[in-house]
Amino acid sequence: MKLKGVSKKAKVKWKTSKKSVVSITKKKGNTVTLKAKKKGTAVVTATYNKKKYKCRITVKAKKKPEPVADDPVLNSRDVALYYLSEEYKDYITYDSSHLREYRFRVSGTKYISTTSDYELYNDRWADIFLKGKGDCMASRYAVQVLCNHMGIKALVCRSYDAHGQTLVFADGKFYVIVTGYNEPKPRSYSMYEISGAGLEKLAEENLIDLNYFYQ
Repeated sequence: MKLKGVSKKAKVKWKTSKKSVVSITKKKGNTVTLKAKKKGTAVVTATYNKKKYKCRITVKAKKKPEPVADDPVLNSRDVALYYLSEEYKDYITYDSSHLREYRFRVSGTKYISTTSDYELYNDRWADIFLKGKGDCMASRYAVQVLCNHMGIKALVCRSYDAHGQTLVFADGKFYVIVTGYNEPKPRSYSMYEISGAGLEKLAEENLIDLNYFYQ
């Protein structure tokens, strides 16, 4: 905001009637920088040569964005995976076109909207949403919090080597959700079902009491 008709170096006194609505962040002669704090009305007054000049400022609430249509799309419908046991690897030529692993992705859903950067040694799960960054411990706790908020039981895998893994129990089955480790934004994620000896091993390595999920 500027008080016209006076020098840039003029000694103008600035004042706001409601700092909680509009605050003054910088003053320089006949110019002032304002910051909107919340919805409401405030009056900014400039005083020069004992004369006051007032401006009424109305701060309006930011319009909420239109809801995003929930139209999830899976990146594949038919995938062929090839398994080659150890006993045959020495004399069967490896064909790079034969997939041994595949990562599924879901896009186009309003429920999967947060992207994040990997930030080493930042294990604060809230930073995943507030700052868009965090390490693999932060991302796995973020998944646990989101699941619990939706009424789905989930526990993080606390082992150092369980990068970004969270154990989730839904519809009577166990799943491991894996958030990307040491990847740039947007970090990828994957999910797979786990049971039997694999589930018991995972629980033992990460000090997870499976009885929690059945309570």
